[in-house]
Amino acid sequence: MQQPKATLESKLYYAQALAMNGNYEEARLWYKAYAREARRDQRGFQFGKAYEDTANFHKDAARYQLQLAPFNSPQADFGPSFYQNGVVFCSSRPPGETRMVPKYKWNDSFFLDLYFVPNGVSGTEILDSHFKSKLHDGPITFYNGERAAVFTRNNYYKGKTQRSQDGVNKLKMYFTEVRDGQWSNLSEFPFNDNEYSVGHPAFSIDGLTLYFVSDMPGTLGGTDIFRTNYENGRWTFPENLGPGINTPGNEMFPFLDASNNLYFASDGHPGLGGLDIFLAKNIQGRFGKPQNLGVPINSQRDDFSFIVDIDLGEGYFSSNREGGVGDDDIYRFVTETCQLYFTVLDQRTGKPLPDAFIQVEEKDSGLEVVFINEDENLYSFRTAFRTSYVLRAYKEGYVEGKIEKTEQELLDCSDKNPLMDTLRIYLNPTFPSPEELMARADSIAKAQAQARRLTSSYATIPEWYWQNGIDTTKILAIKSVYYELNQFNVRNEDVSAMQDVLQVLRDNPSYKLIISSHTDSRASYAYNVQLSQRRTNAVFQYFASRGIEARRMDRAYFGETRLLTPCPDDVPCDENEHLLNRRSEMVIMRE
Repeated sequence: MQQPKATLESKLYYAQALAMNGNYEEARLWYKAYAREARRDQRGFQFGKAYEDTANFHKDAARYQLQLAPFNSPQADFGPSFYQNGVVFCSSRPPGETRMVPKYKWNDSFFLDLYFVPNGVSGTEILDSHFKSKLHDGPITFYNGERAAVFTRNNYYKGKTQRSQDGVNKLKMYFTEVRDGQWSNLSEFPFNDNEYSVGHPAFSIDGLTLYFVSDMPGTLGGTDIFRTNYENGRWTFPENLGPGINTPGNEMFPFLDASNNLYFASDGHPGLGGLDIFLAKNIQGRFGKPQNLGVPINSQRDDFSFIVDIDLGEGYFSSNREGGVGDDDIYRFVTETCQLYFTVLDQRTGKPLPDAFIQVEEKDSGLEVVFINEDENLYSFRTAFRTSYVLRAYKEGYVEGKIEKTEQELLDCSDKNPLMDTLRIYLNPTFPSPEELMARADSIAKAQAQARRLTSSYATIPEWYWQNGIDTTKILAIKSVYYELNQFNVRNEDVSAMQDVLQVLRDNPSYKLIISSHTDSRASYAYNVQLSQRRTNAVFQYFASRGIEARRMDRAYFGETRLLTPCPDDVPCDENEHLLNRRSEMVIMRE
């Protein structure tokens, strides 16, 4: 920067280098200098503002426990992915016998291979020879009940290597699946190209939207995140996620959790230096403003390839920060959240109302939260990271009660420091006239009688619909999709049913949809309730991400309480009978 011919771009690079050395005050000055000249590039202004007070990057620091994963090597280890209760990752560690093994000329390292740690702790082994080529392989993600995968590899297919016009071997994505117990049937992603790279695959929870990174034409910066939907047996033309997610910098390594929240690495959003990890929360099928995850997930160096199991509150990410084993290292983290307790009370008497209907939702996403009954009058649920909640209670003869707990209020809430007071939802009693009560009873009786008659005429309408007060005269069709054991992404063979329903909803904007999900009887009652909720949310996200408004969809989940085949606990059934119970029902309703 002391040279008279220093470029505008040099100011940006110098500011980035200062930040990576932890010199945020001087970095702020250079970012502002860059912002004065590069007015179309908002990075200068945004980074300069972020470094005015770096305390915001530390607000969640106490919520994490962090440790180096035990399977790191002195070489590069990164790109973790969940698989069979373990972890698959990329590594450039020596592949056993190293004689005659080619090396990557750019840094004289071995090429990346995919490794598997069965229990996530020790026992590292090559994933499968099917995934191994003579060039770079990985990262990878699994879908369709872990019976299929898509992974990144250099442009090497059927024993042939191809290069771009300028002589570069680009990255491509390849699909594969398990057949007869073996990984086989390698095929190219249809939008691979010799002239640009595609890689870093990630799936939505329904397994039907693929997110990836590319520098293809149409990017906003170096590399952007794109997505494509699987519709009518084909992948749609890739869609750039747009300026809300992508920047003039680089966005990489997307990952979606079980609520379809998007995590990704970026050097274009304000961060601590190098690549930082960001969270864009899923809000009714759309991504909110990216939030920097802060210390200790992020550091002055490159932090990327973040994955998390939000039910367990644990996951992995990669970093080249100081204190590691070698090059890039993989870190394991655990988040500390809290158990939130609440009860429902009569405002007038202060006494509990044990029969109230209760609903807990994430405020931003609208997703329902599973809560448990601690006893007849006390309920609880475990909070998620950076989430606000709305708790509602209803009871006949009372006005609806509601309370909210914001993300900020829950910052200090953990099992080590729980909220001391149980939350109280008060309901005010109402006093309807005798005429109103009689009219209400008469209306309910007529609706139930009508529903019973219809049920006898239409055997395809399950009994619980009219039992739960749904006007079955408005039901036009019921389509079902099915799941593998313990999975909540729809089987490939059932995708066409969802596409049929999607087309009906698009063609008829007044129609509504009820999504209800179920499990078989295996596993515990509480686990099955949560699994059925995940299935409902997966189907909901499929329609929401394809333009169906959230207000047109109602959600329900029943665990193992609505078995279609007589296979309750301890009753032997074959797998086909269990499969019929593992379902989501999509009920199309007219106005």
